[in-house]
Amino acid sequence: MKTRCRKMAGFFLSAACLARRWPLRRFGAGLPQRPMSRNATPSSSLNANWLHQSPLHDLLTSSANIKLPGVTLTQSDRILELAGRQRLLSAADVRAQGWSPQLLVKLEHRGKLRRVTRGLYSLPDSQVSEHQNLIEVCRRVPKAVVCLLSALQFHEIGTQLPFEVWIALPEATQTPALGHPKLRVARLRGEAYGEGIETIVEDGSDIRVYSVAKTITDCFKFRHKIGLEVALEALKDAWRQRKLDMNQVTHFARINRVEKVMQPYLETVVA
Repeated sequence: MKTRCRKMAGFFLSAACLARRWPLRRFGAGLPQRPMSRNATPSSSLNANWLHQSPLHDLLTSSANIKLPGVTLTQSDRILELAGRQRLLSAADVRAQGWSPQLLVKLEHRGKLRRVTRGLYSLPDSQVSEHQNLIEVCRRVPKAVVCLLSALQFHEIGTQLPFEVWIALPEATQTPALGHPKLRVARLRGEAYGEGIETIVEDGSDIRVYSVAKTITDCFKFRHKIGLEVALEALKDAWRQRKLDMNQVTHFARINRVEKVMQPYLETVVA
């Protein structure tokens, strides 16, 4: 009888121990076990390991890297966005943003961009600016400054409608070979080149052009190239439209060394 009671007591004790160990075996089976700290209980270590290995842990820790569709713009998208703001794009513009210039050619092949001229691109439906040729020249020839007949047309002075773009370049500068648009180059040096430059932003692009006063004195300086009648017409029209500051005219006439040439004409116009 005593032996039978001992066996029954041992059975219930084993069942109790098995019941206490069962959750650990059920949840911990097949999972790598981390070393338990001295103060940790089996159940706390189990919960930590289970959460670390669960798909929920991966979802929570990777939520910061989730990229929703349509939120992240590609380089091509950013180039097209820049083309909408700037109208004309060059490889230098794209490279300055840290993007690949090769994408311009790829976007052209896909019909997303239109090649305006060599090295310049725009959106297919982009409207042509009134000063498109000037913008192209200033973008492709960094030292070019619009001058003489083209500057008169830009400032809406006189009646000249040149089919070529007149630009000023420093002496000893190589003549650019653009093909289109055609260029007429005036060589200037020192203050005659660097003074009186205005930078006009049009369609996101810079147009470097001489001021009205500088342009008028340039016309007298190059009167043998464009004609004295053109210079006189420009002087009278600019004065009539009140676009001339005589102090500026005197300043630039001195720089261009045409003070004596212009003096009698200025006196006639002002009188």
